[in-house]
Amino acid sequence: MRYTYFSLSDCGISMARLLRDIVPQILSHDEWQVVLARQWKEAVGNLKTRIRLEKIFDDTLVVGVYEYHWMQELYLLSPLLQDSLNKFLGHQRINHLRFVLVEDRKRVPRKPKPKLLVRPETVVLSIQQESALLTIEDEAFRKTLREYWGRCSALEDKESL
Repeated sequence: MRYTYFSLSDCGISMARLLRDIVPQILSHDEWQVVLARQWKEAVGNLKTRIRLEKIFDDTLVVGVYEYHWMQELYLLSPLLQDSLNKFLGHQRINHLRFVLVEDRKRVPRKPKPKLLVRPETVVLSIQQESALLTIEDEAFRKTLREYWGRCSALEDKESL
């Protein structure tokens, strides 16, 4: 059996033109899902800065929430939000709301603060620390612990300034 392949360009139709003609026909239906997706910001009002519509499954909405503490609030208020959205649509269409934590696309992620690396040139330890170091047989571990205590004391000195 032989298959013959052809492309849209063979027919003289570009993909952009085909999509431009077909997509409006698909989305022009007055289905409640399309109406809700198009008018989401109007439907949720002031919450539009806190949430976004992620998915619609039958009678369930998956709502993306930008901050975790808002998820708890919205979960507790979900019956009220559900009623409000159904009123906006004019019929009882939404029976379930699910909330997921999402990243806000508009917010620029914060750069992490650079870690303060303090390496004192000379490490001065207390008598108790010196005697504790003498009990350690592993030389590498003893050296690492000495440097660690030195960094801790250097940080304490910086914070006290």
